Amino acid sequence: MIIVLVQPTAESPSYLKGDYWDVTDKYESYETYAFYTQLDLANCRYEIFSSFKEAEDFIKTTASTKFYKVRMLNELDKLKDRAKTFNWAVA
Repeated sequence: MIIVLVQPTAESPSYLKGDYWDVTDKYESYETYAFYTQLDLANCRYEIFSSFKEAEDFIKTTASTKFYKVRMLNELDKLKDRAKTFNWAVA
């Protein structure tokens, strides 16, 4: 699993209002290709992380407001909880 921080730009569609986390498969597949193509077509910037720890460290060291960091870390925690639940259910 690859964790992706998606950041819409001024050229992005209006329905993309703010930054958000998403995940994709780490293997090269059509779904992964389509995921990144869709982000490119929506004029979004994105950061790719191979672990939740790496993503947390990125947010903690980014030059942004405390409110933004807290919000993004909370969203990442929710994503991490869903991933744990999914992995437990599959196992």
